[in-house]
Amino acid sequence: MTAALAAPPSHRLPLTLATLLVMGAHAWLVLGLPSFKLPPKTPGSASTLLTRMIEAPAVQPPAPSPPAPPPEASPPEEPPAPATAQAAPPRPEPKRQPPKPRPRKTARPKAAPAATPSTATAQAPDSAAAPTSLLAAPPIGSFGGGTIAHYVTPLLSDAEADAALATIERRGDADTSARLAPSAHLTFDTRIEAHGSAFQGKASLIWRQDGRLYDANWSFFSPRLGKEDSAFSSGLVTPSGLAPLYTRLHQEQTQEMRFDYAAGQIHAHDAPMALPSGAQDRLSVLLQLGAMLAAEPQRYPVGSAVTVTVASPEAATPWRFTIEAEEAATALNGTPVQATLVIHRPRDADAPRLQAWLAHRMEYLPVRLQLTYPDGTTIDHVARQAIALPIQPPPAHAKPRPGAGTPSSSASASAPAEEP
Repeated sequence: MTAALAAPPSHRLPLTLATLLVMGAHAWLVLGLPSFKLPPKTPGSASTLLTRMIEAPAVQPPAPSPPAPPPEASPPEEPPAPATAQAAPPRPEPKRQPPKPRPRKTARPKAAPAATPSTATAQAPDSAAAPTSLLAAPPIGSFGGGTIAHYVTPLLSDAEADAALATIERRGDADTSARLAPSAHLTFDTRIEAHGSAFQGKASLIWRQDGRLYDANWSFFSPRLGKEDSAFSSGLVTPSGLAPLYTRLHQEQTQEMRFDYAAGQIHAHDAPMALPSGAQDRLSVLLQLGAMLAAEPQRYPVGSAVTVTVASPEAATPWRFTIEAEEAATALNGTPVQATLVIHRPRDADAPRLQAWLAHRMEYLPVRLQLTYPDGTTIDHVARQAIALPIQPPPAHAKPRPGAGTPSSSASASAPAEEP
């Protein structure tokens, strides 16, 4: 029995517990309303939780900040240079590397201008074929109007000039080719060496031609010696070169010559002389010789000779010029000027030897003249300046000079030297 009594209490405990639970549940249900009033307080706490939730997102937004780096992904534009971007893992380093080397490499287009020299070299042969003239352009203005365009004063009327040209052609004077130099003004520095002493002087050559008429003035003056020589030559331009009409020489005295092609005579002093075919005077011969070489340089190689008849007041004699060399003459203020050296060795033992350097790039005008006398005296004329001269044909109202055109004293210039 004791066991039976003992058992019920054990069963009573769970029952009591269940009863208590049931009663508690009923009490909770009955008293649940006041318990529901407590939750309103919880909303406050819930609000606090909400504020915390707001703070939490504020802390999280920095995480969205990574999207900002994507704009920095602009470097992907640089990947066009993948080699450098892949070569350096740190992206900032490739950024620094590409700008420095690459812009300099882009400077390689400079190689393109390097191609331009090739064009210059291609043009070089042309310039070699047609070298520029050494005759400087005339200055814009000069004192006294020395560079103003002038015309050559005719010595004959148009009808007389045409008749003279027809006569020259019939006589066979036009059997050589000639290319006359353009009008120019040459100034020379002169050095005279005589008997162990040296003297300085000045010389000038004014050459003008308009394709039909020409004139030439030469002057030489040495103040130390008190020596002044002059020469003037004027005439016609023919297919074969120059045809003198009037010449005046002044050394110790003045002498004149007139060339009469219709009569075939040279008038000097009182007695006329026969006028040989192609005759020149002492001044025109140098210009004629240069025109012949300019027209056909291949016809006159080194070692060949040219003979031209030169008239003086005493006689008309043949002058033989030897083509001595092709060499550079130092002239025009120290400039090497390529020239053909021609030498005339006179037959008269008392006459001077004449050497003339005819400059290729000056249309074979003389860039240097040297006279050597038997006693050793030398007169050396070296061109210092060469200027092209403007020229124009004579106007219709221009009248020929009377008496075959004896030039006025103002037109005189000085002669090259005492060449026989």
